[in-house]
Amino acid sequence: MSNTLPLSGVRVVDFTHVISGPFCTMMLAHMGADVVKVERPDVGDSLRNIPGYRGREGHPDYFNSVNNTKRSVALDLKNPDHHAAAVDLICNADVVVENFKPGTADRIGLGYEELKKVNSKLIYCSISGFGQTGPYAQRPAIDPIIQAVSGVMSVTGEQDGPPMMAGYPLTDTVAGMYGAFAVVSALIKARASGVGEHLDVSMQGAMLYVLGCRMAETLQAGIITERSGNQNPFRVPSEVFLSRDRRPTILHCSNDKRWEALCRALEVPEWAENPKYDTMQKRQKYREEIHSMVAARFAERDQADWIARFDAEDTTCIHVHDYQEALDHEQVKYRSQLTSRDHPLDGKVWTVGVPLMGSDYNEAITRSPILGENTVDVLQEWLGWDENKSKNMLYKKTDKRGRHGKT
Repeated sequence: MSNTLPLSGVRVVDFTHVISGPFCTMMLAHMGADVVKVERPDVGDSLRNIPGYRGREGHPDYFNSVNNTKRSVALDLKNPDHHAAAVDLICNADVVVENFKPGTADRIGLGYEELKKVNSKLIYCSISGFGQTGPYAQRPAIDPIIQAVSGVMSVTGEQDGPPMMAGYPLTDTVAGMYGAFAVVSALIKARASGVGEHLDVSMQGAMLYVLGCRMAETLQAGIITERSGNQNPFRVPSEVFLSRDRRPTILHCSNDKRWEALCRALEVPEWAENPKYDTMQKRQKYREEIHSMVAARFAERDQADWIARFDAEDTTCIHVHDYQEALDHEQVKYRSQLTSRDHPLDGKVWTVGVPLMGSDYNEAITRSPILGENTVDVLQEWLGWDENKSKNMLYKKTDKRGRHGKT
């Protein structure tokens, strides 16, 4: 790990699994923290064991995507010696992150109240669906559940269709990001006060936090926001339009100047001159009419022709990219955000790196660990154990791939 990164020297014990917690600790690792992922022997994080993608069967690419730049220690927390080793690691850590079901960490003797007795400066971050306390604390919560309860599904989808989920684990990653932000903030506070704290991050709360800017309609006006598909309720035109070659283009006209530029690009300057459409408020009134006009015009030419014209007028539009197109985008290549590492079991593994310019961050990314492969090294480095004592802690049933199954 590079010693030039912002969190260099910060030690994190990671008891997380699936997405929200691992995303949080990966962000900390990308900023330079030494993240030690404590996993169950033979099983590890459950993401290690989901079926691989088509053509990548047997390779835990989903796990690898949120667990690079960490080290793995395999400990059976039901084993007294292993449990004691975990506590010793925490005594030498700055941060613990866990996303067990609320109450589990306390039950297994790894809750904040117990651990602050042995490490008063500890920053302890708990990520859960609904928080550690309250009437919903014990309810099972995964990303679709939080998308539903946060309200974001209610405003996603076509107006005449059912609510729809976002096409990726939105609430997991938002909660993980807020968890990382909270940890870094708490570290700054602890360095001044000498006292740690327990951070209770809920996926529900994190989603409401980021949705707040669009919930003002309900909070202030008492209006329940309706689904509007790809349209923006405040901007016209704003929609996905299909060109003659059936390629989708998202267009968002944010003000009157953009409207004038769009009309020039579409070679219909008379639209901009029509007093019926000359303000955003008027265009909102004639939303369907304007969208029909723009859609008909779009269908007359191929997308490449329109995009060239839109770019020349500096309009806000772009082709709707699929994932491969997004990864191949010239700006992504310019910023060198994609990086790859060779993995002994999974071959070349590609990673979407840190969204900051500068090589230090992405150069410091390392491959994801094999289950338990760093147990001996971490026990020696963090606890000062000798090689024999460290090797005696190795779990005897881990298979040679370090993934699952018993020998």
